[in-house]
Amino acid sequence: MAIIRAAEMYEAAAMTDHVETLRRAYQTWHDTRGANRDVWLDLVSDDFEIHSVARQPKGLSFAGDHAGRRKLDYYLRTLIEKWEMRYYRVDALFGDESRVVMFGECSYNFRANGETVTTPIAALWRFKDGKASSCIEVFDSADANAKASMPPWGQT
Repeated sequence: MAIIRAAEMYEAAAMTDHVETLRRAYQTWHDTRGANRDVWLDLVSDDFEIHSVARQPKGLSFAGDHAGRRKLDYYLRTLIEKWEMRYYRVDALFGDESRVVMFGECSYNFRANGETVTTPIAALWRFKDGKASSCIEVFDSADANAKASMPPWGQT
């Protein structure tokens, strides 16, 4: 019979909790097509940091590095104002007591011109004291910026 230490049980529970919390959050994000920002705002710490791709002049002006819950709200609000979510699919989520990695695919239409971007996406989440403390997000920003730079349909 194996004896499991309390710390090991806590780490296993935290790992499962963080993975499941993010699985539910991503599913809600997909189901609401980005309309529910609270799903993210409720799981992050007050000093949460998001590190996304570098700012781009057109459709990715919200991207970059942001610190604090208010800045995360700005990031999410501006993303959905500029881009209409078609879907957000999580292919894999795994982690340990303090980190969770997500791999997936998302697809958005740029509202100003109707162009569609479908891209692989990855995120590394860090957790501290039960809340997400940071996220590093990577996706094909070159394609997104190129599509956002195209003139609206019917205009050349």
